Amino acid sequence: MGRPSISARRILVQALSILGLAAGYFAAGKFGLSLALVNTSTTAVWPPTGIALAALLLLGLRVWPGIAIGAFLVNLTTTGDLGSSVGIAVGNTLEAIVGAHLVNKFANGSRAFERPQDVLKFAFFAALLGTVVSATIGTISLALAGLAAAGSMGAIWLTWWLGDASGAIVVAPVLLTWTHSDLRAQSSRLIERVALLAAVVLTGLLLFGGGEPLSLSRDPVAFLSFPVLIWAAYRFGPRETTAVLLIVAIIADWGTLHGFGPFARSDQNESLLLLQAFMGVAAVTSEMLAAAVLDRKRAEATVRTAEQRLRAVAEESARLREEFLSIATHELRTPLSGLRGYLQLAGQSLDRGQHNRVREGFQSALRQSDRLAALIAQLLDASQMQAGTLVIEPVTTDVSELVARSVEAERLGKESHRWVVEIASDLRASLDPIRFEQVVVNLLENAMKFTPAGGTIIVRLTGDGAEVRLEISDQGIGITRDRIDRIFERFYRAHDDRGLAGLGLGLYIARQIVQHHDGEIGVTSEPGHGSTFTVTVPRTMAEVARPTTEPVREQGVRTGRVLVVDDDPDIRALVAEVLRDAGISVASAKDGEEALAEAARIRPDVILLDKLMPGMDGTKFALVYRAAGKAAPIIAFCAARDAPQWAAAIGAVSYIGKPFDVKDLERLVLEQLPAIA
Repeated sequence: MGRPSISARRILVQALSILGLAAGYFAAGKFGLSLALVNTSTTAVWPPTGIALAALLLLGLRVWPGIAIGAFLVNLTTTGDLGSSVGIAVGNTLEAIVGAHLVNKFANGSRAFERPQDVLKFAFFAALLGTVVSATIGTISLALAGLAAAGSMGAIWLTWWLGDASGAIVVAPVLLTWTHSDLRAQSSRLIERVALLAAVVLTGLLLFGGGEPLSLSRDPVAFLSFPVLIWAAYRFGPRETTAVLLIVAIIADWGTLHGFGPFARSDQNESLLLLQAFMGVAAVTSEMLAAAVLDRKRAEATVRTAEQRLRAVAEESARLREEFLSIATHELRTPLSGLRGYLQLAGQSLDRGQHNRVREGFQSALRQSDRLAALIAQLLDASQMQAGTLVIEPVTTDVSELVARSVEAERLGKESHRWVVEIASDLRASLDPIRFEQVVVNLLENAMKFTPAGGTIIVRLTGDGAEVRLEISDQGIGITRDRIDRIFERFYRAHDDRGLAGLGLGLYIARQIVQHHDGEIGVTSEPGHGSTFTVTVPRTMAEVARPTTEPVREQGVRTGRVLVVDDDPDIRALVAEVLRDAGISVASAKDGEEALAEAARIRPDVILLDKLMPGMDGTKFALVYRAAGKAAPIIAFCAARDAPQWAAAIGAVSYIGKPFDVKDLERLVLEQLPAIA
C-alpha cells in the first residue's frame, strides 16, 4: 500500500484531535460533577471550560465537535436524560466557540497572557461573558427536563456560571502558557524554582490543609497566598504564575470541601462559590502582573537590541568615515601634489630661461587639475545621491550617437589598447544625456585602467523592442566572487590591495544614475580574464529631442563692463586677468554690499556672482539688486553642488561652476555682452 495522501493525514490528525479533546473533556467533567452540590449537573468546579477554550485557541475552531461529544457523554452518563444532555452540550460548545472567537479577535488569541491588557480582555470575554452562554442554556435545559426546581434556578445559574468562569481563568491559562513554553528556559534558576514550589505547597497547606491552626480557625487570611503569587509573577512570568495558581486552587478546593480554610462554611456549595470568586480575582491580578513583567522585559530586550544595533551602526559609520577620510585625503593630495609640483617646475623653467619646458609643465598641471576636479565632482555627486537631491532631466536621446561619441573621445590619442566597437544604430532612450554619458565614460575608463597595454576592450550596444543594452568588457585582472557583490557599494574598492587609485565612488554613482533611469547595471567577471559590465535602460521609439536653434546674435566685437563679485581675492584677480585679455572692462567686489555700491557706480553689463560670501551673500545681493530695478544679466559663479538650481532661483541667465575652464568663462561672458558693429 502507498503512503496516505496529505488530505487523508490531515483528516486523521483532526479526528484524533477531536477524540482526544472529547476524552479529556469527559474525564475532567466527571471530576467536576463529582463535586456537584446544588444539582447533579451543576458544580462550582468545572475544569472542562478551560480545556475547551484552550483547545479551540490552540487547535482552531474546527475541533469543536470534541467539546460537544465530551459534554454530551458526561451529562448523559450522569443524569441519563437525553434532552438535557443535548441542551447542555450545545451550551458548553457555544460557550467555548464564543469565548475563543472573542479572545482571538480582541485579546491576542493563544498569547493572551503576554500583555496585561490582553489578560484583562481574556478575563472579560472568556471568563465573564462567554460563560453566560453555557450557564443560561444549561439552566434552561435542566428546567425543561424537570431536573431543577423553579426555586433553585438562581442558585444553579450562579454556581454554573462561577464554576465555568473559574475553569476559564485558572485552567485555560496553564494550558495556553505551557504550550508555548521553552523547556530549556525552565531549567534556569532551578534552585529558586524548587524553593517557589515548596513555598506554594507550604502556603496551600498552611491555609487549607487542616493540620495548622490557620486552616482550622477559618480566619479571613486568604491574602497570605499573595506573596507566592507575586514571587512567581515578578521573578518568573506567566507560565510559572499559572502553574502556581493551579496548585493553590487544587489544594484550596480540597481543603474547602473538607471544611478547612478561610472560605469554609456550613453550606459546601457556598464555600466553593466564595473560593472560586477569590481564585478568579487572585488569578486575574497575578496573571496581569506576570504579563506586565514579561512586557517590561520584552521592551527592555527591544531597547537593548536597538541600542546594540545603533552602537554597531555608529561604529561602522565611524569606521567608514575614517576609511573615507584616509582614502579621500590620499586621492585628493595626489593630484594636488602633482599640480603644485608642475607649477613650481614651470616657474623654475621660466627663471632658468628654459621656455621649452614651461608648456610641458603647464600641460601636466592642467591634467592634474582635471583629475582633482573629477574627484571633487564625484564627492559632490555621491553627496547629492545620499541626500536624495540628484537632479535627472531625461529627454529622448540617441544612445548610439552618445556611446559612439564617448568611445571616440576616450580613444583619442590613446593607442595602447585594441578596441572592438559594435554599436547598433538609432537606439533611443529617455535619459539625461549628461548623466548617462558620465556612466559610459566611467565604465570605459575602468576598462582602460584595468586592461594591460595591448589588451582588447570590447564595447557593444544592442537593442530589442524593450530595452537598450550596453556591454563594456576588459581583459583586466577581474573581480573575485567574494568582492563582486560589493563592487557597487559606496567607497568600496575591489582592488584596494593593489594600490590602484580611486575613491571607490565611480561605480556607486554609475549604479545610482542607472537606477534613476529605471535601468539596471551588473557585472560578470572571471579572475585573471577580465570583467564585463552591462547596463540596460528602457528603450523608446519617440523622436530624439534636438536642442532648439539659438537666435543669431549680432555680429561684431563684443565689449562692456563686467562686475566680478567673489570673496576670494585670487579668484577675483584670475577672472579679471582672463576677461581683460579679452578686451573687457572689469571691476570687482568682495561681498554683496560692496557689489551694490560698485554696480551703482559703473552700471555693469554683466555680473559674475558667487553664492557663499561673508556679510551679504549672493542670494541676498540678487534680491536687493533686482528690487532696485537693475537689469544687468547675472551669471552664477560658485562651487556649490546645487549651482544649477541656485542659478535658476536667483534668475541668472547661466552658471559656471568652480573649478572652471577659462575659455568657457570667457565665452559665457561674451555671449551676454552687447555687440559693437
